[in-house]
Amino acid sequence: MYFMKRALKYIKNKKGKTLLLGIIFLIIANFVLAGLLVYNATVKAQEQTRESIGAEVKYIIDNERIIGDSSKGVLNKEDSSILKASFMGGIVTSEKLTEKGGPTYTNIMKVVDSEYVDSYDISISFEADSQQLEAYTQDTGGANTSNHIFDIKLFSAVEPTDFSNGNAELVEGEFPSIDKITSGENVVLVEETVASNNNLKIGDTITTTVSVLDYEDVELELKIVGIYKTNEEVEQRLIGRGGASLLPQNRLYVPFNILKSIGLSDEELDNLLITSNVINLKDPLYTDDYKLEAENKIKFNYGKLDANDALYNSLMGPIEKLGVIAKIMVIIIAVAGAAIIGLITALTVNERKEEIGIMLAVGESKIKIVVQFVIEVTIIAIIAFLLSSFTGSVIGEEISSAVLESDIIGDSSNDKGFMMKPGSQISIVSDKSPKMKDGQFNISSDRMQKNDKLSLENNKVDINFDITALVQLFGLGLLMSIISTIIPSLYVMRFNPKQILINRT
Repeated sequence: MYFMKRALKYIKNKKGKTLLLGIIFLIIANFVLAGLLVYNATVKAQEQTRESIGAEVKYIIDNERIIGDSSKGVLNKEDSSILKASFMGGIVTSEKLTEKGGPTYTNIMKVVDSEYVDSYDISISFEADSQQLEAYTQDTGGANTSNHIFDIKLFSAVEPTDFSNGNAELVEGEFPSIDKITSGENVVLVEETVASNNNLKIGDTITTTVSVLDYEDVELELKIVGIYKTNEEVEQRLIGRGGASLLPQNRLYVPFNILKSIGLSDEELDNLLITSNVINLKDPLYTDDYKLEAENKIKFNYGKLDANDALYNSLMGPIEKLGVIAKIMVIIIAVAGAAIIGLITALTVNERKEEIGIMLAVGESKIKIVVQFVIEVTIIAIIAFLLSSFTGSVIGEEISSAVLESDIIGDSSNDKGFMMKPGSQISIVSDKSPKMKDGQFNISSDRMQKNDKLSLENNKVDINFDITALVQLFGLGLLMSIISTIIPSLYVMRFNPKQILINRT
């Protein structure tokens, strides 16, 4: 191990060269560590943003693709009219939509059959007439004896989505069991205002008349198993267009599979368009893997999986670009640093010919001489890397702030309109009859505030000391030191000790 002592002695004696090499390594290490810290922070920011957005995925219809194919003549007139009708919601069944990967019952059942899926809820809505019940209206502040139209909303989850997201809450009774949901048992959840106005209680039976597709009216007797309270608000102008059935108080929750009792054939059920669906993943970070798995099952032409991707891309656009810049910076600095260290080593080896000749003459192996040079550079590199751990994070913070605020990234706050003011409300209303209510939705102020908060929080990167980045730095630094030293040091292999000593004389 004498070559180790020689390496330490050389570092101690050649203070000027050691200091110069140490300064170069320190500069390289600082910027490499800063780049690694920024890159790792952007990766964590992406994960945290995805977790903040949640593990909810929706299987939606691709309206633009359908309109495009319709205008190009790819679809015949009948298919085109059916698919265009699907934009407006309501009850639509289309074999073409199933073939083209739209969100029909068959296709949804395929994508929810996954190890990544925790739960799901599929739903459609249609109107029901119940002459024995008085619907709630805002005008009278209660029951309306002239209105008996209700909205039946089908669900497939043990806890319907409206309840899990806080739009409604169960105040009495219970949700139907999974067995009752699967079998499509005639049970129902009724809103407390309607229940009170009509003197209904748990265990009572209500009778409704429904008509789906072109079937004749079907009478359903539904047993009340739960009474709920709605927290949802609907704009008054929507009620004027669609009637009292749009009021959440007049919504009756019934298991999805009751459709089989209404008269839908298996083929119609398989090709039934389901625009209202929610797929909950076990972990938000499974989103990309889940989408990839689904794409291997279904060719998504007229449908797509949306995990709030527009919001995610809007928030993460600047951060992802910062990560790319940091990665490029690390590569460039590492390559340039290795080249500089290699050049210095080459000059050092050339200057130390006499020392090398003497060592070779006394029987020292060429490999040990090369190892000595590598050790010299590595020791200096390690010291520089340790010092950079105190300053690299500061440089990384400055770099991330400068880049995010510069024109390189740009301001994402106006991208796709996601930086909305808290309290804003969006309403999309169908021009069709009250039956077609799936084309309506509201984005609540709470969700706007959440999105606004996400935008503010994720338009920055927190650079903290990261042991992972330090390990990466040491690994990259040692690799750079060894390669940049070994290559020029191999020149030693060509040395002839006798010739070196003769030249010296």
